[in-house]
Amino acid sequence: MKRLEGMTILITGAAQGQGAAHARRVAREGANVVLCDVDADGAEQVAGEITRNGGRATGTALDVAIEDDWARVVAATLIEFGAIHGLVNNAGISSTPGVEHWTADKWAQVVAVNQTSVVLGMKAVAPSLRSAGTGSIVNVSSVWAHTGGEGTSIGYVATKSAVLGMTKAAALEFAAAGIRVNSISPGYIDHLMRGSLGNPAADGIPLGRLAATDEMSGAVAFLLSADASYITGIDILIDGGMNLG
Repeated sequence: MKRLEGMTILITGAAQGQGAAHARRVAREGANVVLCDVDADGAEQVAGEITRNGGRATGTALDVAIEDDWARVVAATLIEFGAIHGLVNNAGISSTPGVEHWTADKWAQVVAVNQTSVVLGMKAVAPSLRSAGTGSIVNVSSVWAHTGGEGTSIGYVATKSAVLGMTKAAALEFAAAGIRVNSISPGYIDHLMRGSLGNPAADGIPLGRLAATDEMSGAVAFLLSADASYITGIDILIDGGMNLG
C-alpha cells in the first residue's frame, strides 16, 4: 500500500519547481493533491499532468498572504475530498538587497509571503486536522536560516528563520490534537529560483553538487506519512553538507 493512500494534501507554491516536485511525489505515494499557487494556470497544468499519470490532483488559485483566499481553498477542498490530512507550506519569494537598500514596503511583502502565509495556512487547515484526530504540516525554511545567507539576504534569512521558530511553537500547540508540525531546510536547488538567489557555485557544497527538486520531496513525503508518526517540531537540513562549513 502506498504510504499516503487516501490522504488529501494541500501544497502551496505548486505551479513549478520545488512545490510541483512535492506534488508529484505525494501523488505517487497515493495522496489526493491540491496544488495551490498565485499562478492558477500553472497549478492546473501540473495537476493535469499528475492526473494523466494516474494520480488524483486539482489545481487552484491561492494568494497565500490573503486569509480569505485560504478559507475559500479549504472549503472547496473539503467539498471535493471530504477532509484534509496534510499541508505543505512551500510558497515563498526570494529577495536579497543589503540592509541599506530595503524599503518598508518590500520588507512587508517578503514577510507576508514567506512568514505570515505559514501562520495563515496552519490556521486554515487546523480545524480539519483536528476533526481527523491526526495530520501533518510541513513548512519549508532554508539552509540560509542556519547559515545567515551570503551577506545580502537579511529579509529572506529573517523570514525563513521565523519559519523554524513557528514550526516549533505550532508543534507544541497542536501536539495534544495529534497534529505534527515539522520543517525542511533545503540547500541550493538546481531550478529556476536558484537564479534569483545569486547562481551559487557547487564548489562550496561538501557533496559537490546542487540538489534536484526531487531530493527535497522524499523528506516531505516522509514527514507527511505515518512513518514519521512520532516526529514533531524538527527541521531536516537537506543541503549537501553546507551547514558543516
